[in-house]
Amino acid sequence: MAEKEYASEEKDEKVEQDGFLVSKKLLNRETTKRVCPVCKTYSFKIRDDVFMNKFDCCYNCYIKWIEGGREERWLSGWRPNQT
Repeated sequence: MAEKEYASEEKDEKVEQDGFLVSKKLLNRETTKRVCPVCKTYSFKIRDDVFMNKFDCCYNCYIKWIEGGREERWLSGWRPNQT
């Protein structure tokens, strides 16, 4: 029981970061990508996380540029022009 309490306290430990107290757990957590490199849209949607991990783009860019048989072209490195 004491080990569990110690582990719980350690997780909840706060650290000063730029004048704010931040959970130590948040500082050690790996950050996920939130900005689509194709359309530069920022998103918190879980659906976008799935497509960012697999295709390195958000759901909307997947629908626009990949869906419909263009997955092979995307995975080979093709990207739309940024203009």
